[in-house]
Amino acid sequence: FGATDPDFTWLDMETLLNEKGIFTYKSVAASLGGGRDLGRGLNLAGRELILAAIARNNVKLVKGETLEDNIAEKMKLFKKAGKIKLYVNIGGGLSSLGNSINGRLVQPGYHRYLNIKNIPLKGTMFLFADEGIPVIHLLDIEKMAEIYELPLAPDPMPEPGTGKTFLDERYNLTVTSVALAVLVLLIILIIVFDQRKMILKPDETKSEY
Repeated sequence: FGATDPDFTWLDMETLLNEKGIFTYKSVAASLGGGRDLGRGLNLAGRELILAAIARNNVKLVKGETLEDNIAEKMKLFKKAGKIKLYVNIGGGLSSLGNSINGRLVQPGYHRYLNIKNIPLKGTMFLFADEGIPVIHLLDIEKMAEIYELPLAPDPMPEPGTGKTFLDERYNLTVTSVALAVLVLLIILIIVFDQRKMILKPDETKSEY
């Protein structure tokens, strides 16, 4: 269900995977999240736990005066990291979406282009889309599970690599080609046989005197 242990947040998981050589990359910055991406709605203890996780994992804290400040700062960090070829948004973070409603305007999945223009505040996902960067939008897990026919909270858990997500249904072109050739041959034989039968059949419209 996600990083729900305050002593083992996603930043901690990422650091561990990086140290073990499983990941070759690591986050460079993080923000508090919550209301306006500034920790609003979180109690003091919650904000302190987030700040502690950011500090112990040695990543930059993004904390401006407003949501707009955070969006601008994150865009600077993205641009500084190098050429961005794909942007992936996971969840409903306001710095990525700009507004919670914006995320509902985009269907979950891959988008080569986003044609949504007149929205009051664009988060980083929309700003990158405006620059022609493809985006993957992962929001509304239940809807995505329905689209890809994934079971919700299955019991027992399926084995990794199984299910329709990992299968690509295709027609067998060899069987299809053979079946088509046989069908065409049968149609030709029926036409030829019918024509021969018509030729051999006497003309019943003629009368003999």
